Amino acid sequence: MSHTTYSLRYKHGHPYLELNGELWLFDTGSPASFGEREELVIGAHAVRVQPSYLGLDVAALRESLGEPVSGLLGSDVLGRMDWLLDLPNGVAHAGENLQFQGQTAATDDFMGLPIVQVGVGDQDVRMIFDTGAQLSYWEDPGIERYRVAGITEDFFPGLGTFTTQAHHVPVRVADVQFMVRCGRLPRLLAATLSFAGVAGVLGSEILLDRPIGWSARRRELVIGSR
Repeated sequence: MSHTTYSLRYKHGHPYLELNGELWLFDTGSPASFGEREELVIGAHAVRVQPSYLGLDVAALRESLGEPVSGLLGSDVLGRMDWLLDLPNGVAHAGENLQFQGQTAATDDFMGLPIVQVGVGDQDVRMIFDTGAQLSYWEDPGIERYRVAGITEDFFPGLGTFTTQAHHVPVRVADVQFMVRCGRLPRLLAATLSFAGVAGVLGSEILLDRPIGWSARRRELVIGSR
């Protein structure tokens, strides 16, 4: 099984892939990539990226993240190959046909973004799998019954920076339990997701303590063992 291994870092709620000594935000929740390099080689793919997306360029991305990033890798690039994200060991494996070990959840697609079914309380809801989101998001008043996690600042391309009251919420993905911080999205973004039958966002915290496999081609998200 041929694959390429990269360093994977996690800083202030965001995962970064190291490419030739440069940090790139690993963001499955963005449909488009952008950055300082016009062309990149990732795995077996040579890809071209634009300098900005929805008014967000590298300078603004650096300011939002507080990190010296060279760009953002979105689902248009990341979805071309399979990924095993092993944050506990600080590595990511990219390949054309990676075989994952663990519990499998089927994914769907919304505007190029991966959608996964997530159990929240007694509900099963559809959420965007968004590694670029430091928080998860759940658009339901029921979030208020969970323990408060504090006010947190986040941002989305096209909307800019916003704050939200986060709560510690238990979620299930492929029958695996996680405790994540969940907030509420700005109204415009929440309305857009609701129109698509999506109830929220599953953020980067599920990467912290176990390997996660993602294959856009096979439409699966695989939760590995600790």
